[in-house]
Amino acid sequence: MVSESYFANKGVMRALFLFFIIYFCNNLQITILNFKNIKYDRPNRGSYMFRQNWNYDPSKQKKSETIQHMHDCLGALQKEVSRGRIRAFGLSNESAWGTAQWLRASEDGHGPRVASIQNEYSLMCRMYDTDLAELSVNEDVGLLAFSPLATGLLTGKYAANAVPDGSRMSVSPELGGRNTGSAHLAAIAYMEVARKHGLGVVECALYAWWWVSLHAIRWKIHK
Repeated sequence: MVSESYFANKGVMRALFLFFIIYFCNNLQITILNFKNIKYDRPNRGSYMFRQNWNYDPSKQKKSETIQHMHDCLGALQKEVSRGRIRAFGLSNESAWGTAQWLRASEDGHGPRVASIQNEYSLMCRMYDTDLAELSVNEDVGLLAFSPLATGLLTGKYAANAVPDGSRMSVSPELGGRNTGSAHLAAIAYMEVARKHGLGVVECALYAWWWVSLHAIRWKIHK
């Protein structure tokens, strides 16, 4: 029987190997573990991100397996830290409970501490504010937010049903589940608010992202 630590080591090493080849480097300041769909994530818990918050079902999870998998991953990451190939690691598409378990495992000596979490955050996706913001502030795990412009919805370029050539919507019409009637109504409302205050909607959207990422969360890499 192949142990879980085998898959954890193989997954981490494969990810780093591919990154080093693509970007012609031999070390990273931070590496991100994405738990939406990791090939070597042996119990794959999935994620409530990407509009799955009403469908996410953790009832079939086995806590002991999940915790053991975290320990194995942390052990593999610690080896890479010791080799000097990575400085720190972060999570992506993770929940408050999951992040807390990673932190506990690190405190128990199983490997490096989580430095940041990379989840979606924008004026149109603020799930982070409901629980993870509290964890981030109290545990000093900063938000490394992605999609601050809501895949372009907060630029105004899709207003009046426009689909510019070469835009993300022209390639991915559903925008990962974001392209809905209510989303367009929200984008129009934000544009009106920005216009009322003499600002551009992109400026407003990026300011919200910047403020949360750098002020409310106080992100820093642990040395």
